[in-house]
Amino acid sequence: IDPVLDLHPTQYGPRGTHEGARVVTGVPHCPAMPEVFDDIRRPDRLSAGVELDDFVARIQRRENFAFRRVAGPDRTGQERFECPARAGKVRCTLHKPSLALPLAIPKVIGAPTDEPKCCTQRTITVPGAIDAKSRQRHYWGSRNWIRSFSRRSRVEGWFGNLKNDSTEALGRGRFRVMGLAKTSLMLAIYASATNLRLLHNWTERNAVPQEAGEGNQPHARHSRPRSRQRRSIRGTASPPR
Repeated sequence: IDPVLDLHPTQYGPRGTHEGARVVTGVPHCPAMPEVFDDIRRPDRLSAGVELDDFVARIQRRENFAFRRVAGPDRTGQERFECPARAGKVRCTLHKPSLALPLAIPKVIGAPTDEPKCCTQRTITVPGAIDAKSRQRHYWGSRNWIRSFSRRSRVEGWFGNLKNDSTEALGRGRFRVMGLAKTSLMLAIYASATNLRLLHNWTERNAVPQEAGEGNQPHARHSRPRSRQRRSIRGTASPPR
């Protein structure tokens, strides 16, 4: 499962700690990350504008303090994350080489003095059970997440097309087979039929007239299915099946 999902407002803030790192939106963060980044509320609509730009800018500033995923998830959901200072995302006194990074990179203020494991090791292992509902491939709120999450309207539209009573009309009771393999095969047939119908309709809508450039769109010439005819021995055409 590789989800791209939004978060409920109750999931925005820290969800505990692990090995000293603060877990925010399913990702471990530097223990000294400024508290102003704990709760970043996203705008109601992810449409381009000043409000969205301000939200993304705050997310980018917080992501600097996020641990970098280096491995996983495995079959149990376990992942390994690298300290942001060792990943070159922040400058920290607990990792001296990071202080040589450009001054434009944020500096950790008030690094923990008790030296938690997340600060003394290059990586930490985060079990799959920790804030499992928020864990996902893209960092929540980032440009990559917004770009991927915006596909949801297309996906929901496709499912609606599949279930439409005037098209494939997929619903409970449409086929009655037992077993995961048989059910998956039937669903694949329904999906294929839906895709073929949508592609055929798109081809008809975008067909170029022959005199305007038939050679540029070879598929447009065959946008309508042709009935097949059988030739009898005498050479006369029999009615189409």
